[in-house]
Amino acid sequence: MSEQPSNPPTPTQKKANSKDLLAEYGMVFVCISFGIFLLEMLVLIALISVMGWEPQEIARTLGLEWLAQQFGMTLTIPETAGTVVMAYILTRPMKFIQIPLAAALTPPVAKVWRRRNAQPKSDSPQ
Repeated sequence: MSEQPSNPPTPTQKKANSKDLLAEYGMVFVCISFGIFLLEMLVLIALISVMGWEPQEIARTLGLEWLAQQFGMTLTIPETAGTVVMAYILTRPMKFIQIPLAAALTPPVAKVWRRRNAQPKSDSPQ
C-alpha cells in the first residue's frame, strides 16, 4: 500500500494554528513569543555593540542601501538609534524560528503554569 504524501500546511492553516494556540493558551503564548523576541533583541544589541559593527555597514551588507537606492532614497541610520534599529531589522528574518519555537514551548509551559496555579495554597505550617 502506498501512502499519500501529506501536503504542507497552507498559510491560512498556519494562521489558524497560531489562532488556535492563542485561543487555547492565551497570554502564555503571547508572553513566550515576546520573551523570545526580547532575548533576540538583547543578544543582537550586545553582538552589534561588542563586535563594534557599524549600523551603516550592517545595512550595506544586508543590501538595504541598495534597496533604498532602487526606490530613489538614501539610507541614513543615526548612530544613536542605529544599534537598536539594526537589531530589530535582524530579528525579522528570525520569525521563522521564533514562532515555531514559541509554539513548541507553549503547551509544556502552560501545563506547568496551570499545575502551579491549581495547587491549593496553605498558609498554615504543618
